[in-house]
Amino acid sequence: MSGASIEFRCLRCGECCRRLLIGSRLIRKGLPLFPDERGLFPGGLIKPGVGIGHPDKPDFRVISYQMTEMVCPHLDEGSCGIWEARPVVCRTYPYMPVITQGGYVTKEASLECTSLMMEAARRHGVFKIDEGSLEGELRALEKLSRITVEAVENLDEAWFYDLRGERWIRFERLRP
Repeated sequence: MSGASIEFRCLRCGECCRRLLIGSRLIRKGLPLFPDERGLFPGGLIKPGVGIGHPDKPDFRVISYQMTEMVCPHLDEGSCGIWEARPVVCRTYPYMPVITQGGYVTKEASLECTSLMMEAARRHGVFKIDEGSLEGELRALEKLSRITVEAVENLDEAWFYDLRGERWIRFERLRP
């Protein structure tokens, strides 16, 4: 029973909307956004995210942006105020693209997700997510993964914008 598949159901609790900034000793990053999603947030909350080329050159291309706040401004009484129009990264949750040590892009489920934490506690930490119940999330993850793949394929030219230092950092310096 403990290894049985579960259907993922978003509880719409808003917990994931309260932890949007991720920091390490090297960098602080915000909620990733596609260029066409910048209009979902006030302009003052948007900074560049990932760029290809060199930031000082005219052919530098920003391929993603990031929202700079810890708590989503669309969180309204614990629920998403733009659920139908929410960004792709929100649609992928609890999955996120992850770069492996070998430079491959794979998916990883976040156990910070309240729904998954409850399921892990109920099943003593052992369960498998029925990916059929995540069809929309996995389609969105494919789109989000394209940015990660493009950065990995252009490692020598990929840059990430650090919100803490408000500066561009070479992507290859961030790899483990």
